[in-house]
Amino acid sequence: MNNKTRTIRSGAASVWGTAASPWKKGVLASAAALALLGVSLEAQALALGAVSVKSYLGEPLRAEIEIPEISSEEAAAFQAKVASPQAFQAAGVAYTAALNGAQVSL
Repeated sequence: MNNKTRTIRSGAASVWGTAASPWKKGVLASAAALALLGVSLEAQALALGAVSVKSYLGEPLRAEIEIPEISSEEAAAFQAKVASPQAFQAAGVAYTAALNGAQVSL
């Protein structure tokens, strides 16, 4: 199986730029987990690996998340996005404005 890396970017520079690095990592991990709420049940069982923050303080958050044990076929069909505010509400999770403008690239 292959290890793939995904990049998450956020357009909320003012929110991320004032945050300390450990806080950024916690927010990133939470955002990544919440982003998977909007995909199918199969994808919700997806394991996430190491998170590597690539941005500096004062920049929009840019990070890579490793997805271990994913086959080439799974990687080709993989889709990820930030869930809608309605999906957050249905899951009983508060939607934060910091997720507005967030981008996920595969």
